[in-house]
Amino acid sequence: MNKVRFIIFLSALCLSGGGCGDGLLNGDEEIEGLSLTVGIVWPGVSDAYIYPVGPFQSHDEFMKAQQIPSNRLSRMSTPGVIHSFVNAPGLPGLFLTSSASPVETFYRMYDEQFNSAREILRRSYSGEALLAFYKSIAWECTASMDEAEQWYFSIRLRALECMFTRGEILRQFSLKGKKNIVKQVLSNYKQLPNRLPEETSDALTVLALIMYDARYAPLVSYYKNSDAGIENPSDFYVFTNQESNIIAFAESFIK
Repeated sequence: MNKVRFIIFLSALCLSGGGCGDGLLNGDEEIEGLSLTVGIVWPGVSDAYIYPVGPFQSHDEFMKAQQIPSNRLSRMSTPGVIHSFVNAPGLPGLFLTSSASPVETFYRMYDEQFNSAREILRRSYSGEALLAFYKSIAWECTASMDEAEQWYFSIRLRALECMFTRGEILRQFSLKGKKNIVKQVLSNYKQLPNRLPEETSDALTVLALIMYDARYAPLVSYYKNSDAGIENPSDFYVFTNQESNIIAFAESFIK
């Protein structure tokens, strides 16, 4: 129970930020009639779910509290569901307790553990909302985070970025739309130059999988001997020694 409380406490630190956020958006972005407004790191939404804070008697009880009541979930805006997923208190804990690779954790496990993730993937119009939410992250606010806050932010960011590689989301985008996603992921990648090696690899993996889904010929040729792996995202991974190649592909892809 103490471990669960500790996870919630650190998660709350990430949410609280450091008072940064004024004037970060050039006008509110309208998605489904709901504005994404200036927030602390993550954009603000008016209908985000407020999770119970416990105390919880077991891990099962804690994870049950990560599920948004169905009658509430069905009425939430897509930005509200996205915000609620990214800020679920149990998301970092799932990463900590998984023995799988980070990619497998995010591809196979988070949508099994959080009904907010399943709801995002279920909605046939959630792709544009995901991209708008992602674009509205206040990156300059991350500079004022301490080490623990940066670590928790990076986990939540990686979970959000992995959403863009899911077939349910990519099917909603044209080639131009996929280029927009890659452009934004690449831009954000360059704004966090101090990522840990595994964080670097996760972001590069996201870029590679989106380009592969678009059947970008140079990248497909590059992985011609790895088709089995890249066809199965949970088994595919880009290593840091491939960084220059993936970045070069991405920069060429978005032209």
